[in-house]
Amino acid sequence: DGDNGFYGVDTRSNPATLKAGVLQDAKNVRMDLQTLQVRKGIKRLLETGTMANIGKIYGTGIYVGKDGTEKIVLACKTGLYLYNINEGSVSSKYDYPYKQINGTQYFREVTEEQTQIIQAADKIYILRGEAERYIEGDGSVGQRVVATNGSTTVTVTCNLPHGLSVGDEFVIETPDEELNGPTPTKNFIVESTPSLTSFTYTLTTPYNANNHHAYVIQVAKPVLVFNGTLVSVVKQGIIDGTLMGGSTPTECDFPPTSKAIYHKNRIYCKYSRDEIAVSDYLVDEFGNWKFDLTIQALSINQGDEQDIVGFYPWTRDEILVFKTNSIYAARFADNTTSPDVILAESYVRSLTFDLGCVAGRSVANVGGVVFFLSSRGIYALEPQLDTNLLSNTQPLSLGIQKYINRINQKYVNKSVGIV
Repeated sequence: DGDNGFYGVDTRSNPATLKAGVLQDAKNVRMDLQTLQVRKGIKRLLETGTMANIGKIYGTGIYVGKDGTEKIVLACKTGLYLYNINEGSVSSKYDYPYKQINGTQYFREVTEEQTQIIQAADKIYILRGEAERYIEGDGSVGQRVVATNGSTTVTVTCNLPHGLSVGDEFVIETPDEELNGPTPTKNFIVESTPSLTSFTYTLTTPYNANNHHAYVIQVAKPVLVFNGTLVSVVKQGIIDGTLMGGSTPTECDFPPTSKAIYHKNRIYCKYSRDEIAVSDYLVDEFGNWKFDLTIQALSINQGDEQDIVGFYPWTRDEILVFKTNSIYAARFADNTTSPDVILAESYVRSLTFDLGCVAGRSVANVGGVVFFLSSRGIYALEPQLDTNLLSNTQPLSLGIQKYINRINQKYVNKSVGIV
């Protein structure tokens, strides 16, 4: 009573000891210029009828066209829609690629937990998760990929049960580029499973010889790309270069991933639970991103109990790498004239082992300060601070700790921070 304005929040102190201008609790209000304003609420952009037609939304992102028009990308299970902010209208559906097998359409579907959308080089990329596992064959009987001259059917044999079903996606690398995929014109999906240790896929054009090879398979959902009119699969086929016979460094294709950022004309992506990789500068002459997992990838405390939950541009050409209970700063060399230079100028250093990020999408930047949600509350990283002392500081959200304590830990990984 009697306060003319409020400049802070303190939910921890006894109400009788609050200083003038400090607020303890409020409902449905915002603090604006030290005065309380009733919140304007939430506006539904999509009408109920439109939502019924679209279905469940698995991910969203911003798509800015070459003409500067800003649209919201709505990634659904089997296709995406564009919401025009200025007009308040929703586009027709842009289907994801699919393979029709025995009258059933098997789409390159997205999954709720793994979906992220980024824009890079005027295109939208839909990330759908890292590789689930690998299957390898040495070319011997029972462990090879077999192609028959004049046939579009390719058979893969394994020494152990492959665990795949009709319609499952995969990426395969062999010494023969004609068998590798997927590419924008090839739809590499399991066509049939003759046995527990064999499966088939089909090529778009018949193979030109009788042959068999060793192989490496990623059981994974490759990244999808939207160019404004069509959704396709990014070029795949070179997983790590071991079978294509390239000399070091070996160029690899855009790896399956669930987390990535576009920074300084390069894509930084999560390659596995402990690894991040960075692309070459911009796309090649065919519009494809190239990576080098030999010298342009870093392991972040490999083998610990933590997962990489996200990363964010930082300072001095570094990026922040967040794990669940630790934070690192990594730098990839800008000078890519030789492998020696790249290795000499790239590094990863620890900032703290006592604190991490529990929700990758909670990381947000305001005026050069990076905010994120940890298990202790909300923290802010400033470039000029000694971040090694971060774990000794109190969380920024200490004053509203009672609200932080209400966060449901079962769903905390879904938390989002955005500016």
